Amino acid sequence: MTANASFALVTADSARHIEVTILPILLEREQLVMRRMKALEEAHRLHELENIVDLVKDSSVRAGMAEKLKLLREKAALYEKEMEMKRPNVFVGSSAEGLPIAEAIQLNLDHSCETTLWSQGVFGLSEGTLEALVRSAASFDFAVLVLTPDDLVSKRNKPGQQPRDNVLFELGLFMGMLGRDRTFIVHERKTPLDLPTDLAGITPATFARRADNNMHAALGPVCTQLKTAMTAAKPK
Repeated sequence: MTANASFALVTADSARHIEVTILPILLEREQLVMRRMKALEEAHRLHELENIVDLVKDSSVRAGMAEKLKLLREKAALYEKEMEMKRPNVFVGSSAEGLPIAEAIQLNLDHSCETTLWSQGVFGLSEGTLEALVRSAASFDFAVLVLTPDDLVSKRNKPGQQPRDNVLFELGLFMGMLGRDRTFIVHERKTPLDLPTDLAGITPATFARRADNNMHAALGPVCTQLKTAMTAAKPK
């Protein structure tokens, strides 16, 4: 098979993967955003009606407005129920060395998020790592990357420590697909890390290890910050 034929085959396979896997996910996200926008419009109309319905003197007009107000309240209640039932999907990535931290984050977010660690079936048996990452990035609402000092590096003849290359790659991938306001960095507060200069200015969520080695408790404040940031994030 020629190089051009091989390239065409890969391109066709990628196109099929996008059509079958990624496009339905993106369509679902778009529909969710449209429902949220419609609900916000309904809530605004509900607020306006509540303010003026009691001021209407004509009883028949007031009765009609009251009926419409009732329907809007029912729609608002259904929307709130839908949002309560749908917890955000969160990916947590780390190196093997950072897995205990990732597990503590998953435990802390259990009640408010559907959290999946990189080690929990994200990478399928029959697909490549890059393909799985692209699929994952499209299917999650948020990503949390745990950065740990895994590799010794030398920059300008100065020794340092930096996270694994694959974790930094995942960080960039999720930032590109989800946005900076939906991708979060977590690392230990007193651990020096050599990070790419492109990450300068991004505020990470940091934690301090406890004397009793209770990682779940140590990550509690970090996860509170994460939940606050997720709530404040713009719709996808």
